[in-house]
Amino acid sequence: MNFSKSDLSKLTLALTFFLGLLMILLGINRGFDTSDEGLYSLLLNPHQANESGVYNYDLIFKLLYELSGIEFGIVGSRVIRLISYLIGGFALALFWKNIHADKKIDLNVWLVSVLGVFSGYAFLPPSLSYNSISVVIVCLWLYLITKETPSFWVNIGIGFLLALLFYVKITTCGLLGLLTVLIISYRRSLSPFKIILLLLPFLFLESLFYLTLHEAGIFRVLEGYQMMVNREDYQWVLLVKHNLVGVFWILVASIPFFITARAGDKFRWYLLVVSILFELWVIQKTMITDEWSHGIYIVTCSIIAFLIGCRKDWNWKASKTLFFIILMILPFALHFGSNVYFLRLGIHYWVFGVLGIFFLIGHQPISQKINFVYSFCFLSLILIANGIWFGPFGQLHLLNNTEEWEYRKGKKILLSREMVSVLEDMKEKIRVVPNEEIISVYRNPGWMVLLDLTSPQNPGIWDQDQLNTYFPNFPDGFEYIIYFPYQELPGDAMSQFQVKKYSLPQGEVNLLWRK
Repeated sequence: MNFSKSDLSKLTLALTFFLGLLMILLGINRGFDTSDEGLYSLLLNPHQANESGVYNYDLIFKLLYELSGIEFGIVGSRVIRLISYLIGGFALALFWKNIHADKKIDLNVWLVSVLGVFSGYAFLPPSLSYNSISVVIVCLWLYLITKETPSFWVNIGIGFLLALLFYVKITTCGLLGLLTVLIISYRRSLSPFKIILLLLPFLFLESLFYLTLHEAGIFRVLEGYQMMVNREDYQWVLLVKHNLVGVFWILVASIPFFITARAGDKFRWYLLVVSILFELWVIQKTMITDEWSHGIYIVTCSIIAFLIGCRKDWNWKASKTLFFIILMILPFALHFGSNVYFLRLGIHYWVFGVLGIFFLIGHQPISQKINFVYSFCFLSLILIANGIWFGPFGQLHLLNNTEEWEYRKGKKILLSREMVSVLEDMKEKIRVVPNEEIISVYRNPGWMVLLDLTSPQNPGIWDQDQLNTYFPNFPDGFEYIIYFPYQELPGDAMSQFQVKKYSLPQGEVNLLWRK
């Protein structure tokens, strides 16, 4: 049987998808990051308090528990993320279908979209998080907002997605809400009735949460505003700076490629070599940690700049141009409000850049499209393999995680032998102490998850400012402290406790108890 190059590219895409999915599934019950993943896990725990919450999607899981008694553990959280990613990829395939007025979904576009979304596993832990949820919400939003004739239920659906985003990441909700209004206005169909339809889901959810849980997102936001003002890493100037730094370096790396594309054939190859060398310098310059995935995002943006520069004319429909621009804007809208530099989180939004490239190579020779597909498959597999298995966030590779640990009745996870030994020792020391007399600081709420505890007032104490805000009389009232020495404890707290230090390959953790 003879296969054409096109058939082989489709087969490569399908094989890459199944290999990526297999790597995710094989690692789904292994390893645990005690920092960010601990926070994600506590937000899904219906018994965890979240006063003045920054991220309030825990209300959804608390409501689910009230109505059904269902609560999710670590593996359950990872399964939800995987399923949501598959749905997000499908929504992007529908978005593509809407934009190009195709009669049916393009399987290749779906596979590319799913693999692009899967690449979000390259940075941060694999559990469901506000970053992963916001990406999936935006994928669904793209599908609904590009419907040719938005119906009553489409507008309700868009309003529901914006409402969910309010609980997941309020800053992104504001920017996406503004984009929604602008797009509807562009179509000359904005009316007071449609604005009401967009707001109805939020009013419904707020009422449901208040009547069922006696809590509401808007109250939490108002309560948490002052706490956010007091935290140095959440100052508005700094949050804007994080975005602008990303914009700056992407432009610095991409503009030379645009200029190269516009240059004549005589100088193009010389300029291309210079542009590549300069880009490698930018990638090295912006490597502020051991992570390298930001380099792939920078290269993707440079390819987009080069392809734009190569276009002799711009004969797209206005709607296609509009949504190409939106694809380029969305990563920055999704990132805004994060206290992490854009380039570190950029790989979560890689799929939008990949789709942007597919927009631009639509009329290119089939050989160029196939070469891009091969490159994309290789990179996406590398990203998934490294993020899940070989360089997982906050821990060593997953091959070390072979010891079973039951962290809650009926819920188990495979951890390293060293980590299980620490947990066994901690559990023996704190087994008779009431939950409310134990706290975990700083950046290490995962120990509470693995010891079947909840964190007082808030799911994670990240720094001393936050600790002082929630517990001004700290350490009064606490008999035990699980302490990661990111910052010093306030006052003379250390002098009031005995200390046992545990050394782990991924870092040190201390257990403090009253003298």
